[in-house]
Amino acid sequence: MVGKKLILGRISKQLSRVILLVLLVQVIAANFANAQVTARDTNAVIPMIRFSYAYQLPFGDLDDRFSDHSALTLDFTVKTSKRLLFGVGASFEFGGGVKELTILDSIATSEGQIIDATGRFADIRIFQRGLRVYGNIGYLLGGPGPNPNSGFYAMGRIGYWQHKIQIENPGDITPQLNPTYAKYYDRLTSGIFFSESLGYQYLSSSGYFNMFAAVELSQGLLQGRRPWQMDLRAPYEESRLDMSLGFRIGFTVALYPKSDRNAKYYYY
Repeated sequence: MVGKKLILGRISKQLSRVILLVLLVQVIAANFANAQVTARDTNAVIPMIRFSYAYQLPFGDLDDRFSDHSALTLDFTVKTSKRLLFGVGASFEFGGGVKELTILDSIATSEGQIIDATGRFADIRIFQRGLRVYGNIGYLLGGPGPNPNSGFYAMGRIGYWQHKIQIENPGDITPQLNPTYAKYYDRLTSGIFFSESLGYQYLSSSGYFNMFAAVELSQGLLQGRRPWQMDLRAPYEESRLDMSLGFRIGFTVALYPKSDRNAKYYYY
């Protein structure tokens, strides 16, 4: 319990630092708004750096292994003059809800404890870890907002998804689960995934406050990637359909391009 509180405290502290950094960058970027394209320009090409947090619910085969978990995502997305959205991004997934708790039974005592090199009960910590790398494409549908570049959007993603059971032993004093042997229990899984999302994007006309929120559904056509797992006494190469439903909220740094001061404008 203490270990989980410490980890959650560290994650919360790091997340707070990142949010403060993103807000600072947005304020600095907004100070260069003079002689630049703004969110009021309907035909503006707007590159965006987006940082977000998602709370994800597992479905399909993923629900048999993990419970609810979180993801931090950083992506680079461009909104074109035709209201198209496209870009690339990466997500780091984490959580403490591992359901397959029997993976270490083969090296545990009858009471379910693992003995470390000192002869004491080992402090073994098990988490979820995952990574997604993807490309996205979407369309800005429009809707309520302070300017035409705000509104609802639909987006699809395709990319690579990997996850595993992270096994940690502070101090590395349990030889049965050192980095060399831990992989024989970790259920490393990877493959292609698809995702569909519906969200809302808010780009303020002043440039100081930009954010977005979305609901997204993901489907992963994944496969086990370990030639051997100790507890299975067999290779882990099963095909899987892993799915998740995510609720995402994030901040956007809009990189408005400078206007051409020498351009001539004609009005009819």
